[in-house]
Amino acid sequence: SFISPDDAAAAMRGEDTVSLEKSSRPPCLLSFDDGFVSNHAVAAKILNTRKIEALFFIPPGLVEMSAEQQRTALAENVFQGRVLPAQLDPDLRLMTWDQIIELSQMGHAIGCHGQTHQRLSTLSSDMLEEEIGLADSLLTDRLGQGCPWYAFAFGDIGSISDAALGKIASLFNLCRSGVRGANRPGISPFALRADHLPLDAPFAY
Repeated sequence: SFISPDDAAAAMRGEDTVSLEKSSRPPCLLSFDDGFVSNHAVAAKILNTRKIEALFFIPPGLVEMSAEQQRTALAENVFQGRVLPAQLDPDLRLMTWDQIIELSQMGHAIGCHGQTHQRLSTLSSDMLEEEIGLADSLLTDRLGQGCPWYAFAFGDIGSISDAALGKIASLFNLCRSGVRGANRPGISPFALRADHLPLDAPFAY
């Protein structure tokens, strides 16, 4: 039972806009990380035709880069050096601002994924200001509206710190992790859980 980002946010505030009694299936919010151009195709060709509103987490600093800079940053920051820039598929690129704005106009929500997809637990306070604060300013400027959602890069407990979470909480209303589990009222809005769905997983999974 797919729900919108707005309904998910309301549910986490304890508002009864989304009730388990409305469906035999638990409510589920779809989210997509990193802002790859394939996300735009998924929204336009699949989600929109089924009237499913999803949440797309964008690293705005990477979107601002040239194609060559972007490939280097993707190899280093997203793939953590497991591949070289030249080894990345030429079709693996991020959405443009026009495509991100179009996603928003389609009814999907845009969330912040850090300025350049850094592991927040490794950053100093000054670097946290750039990675989180600058990302918030850039997204707000580009989209013309505030962004309530944040998802920290990599999502595991080792990738977040008290300082980073405090900075996120000062600028955003909700923070999604990659820690597995269901979300219910009473869970901290800055420790929201998520399940990763690999595209090659068996259908039963």
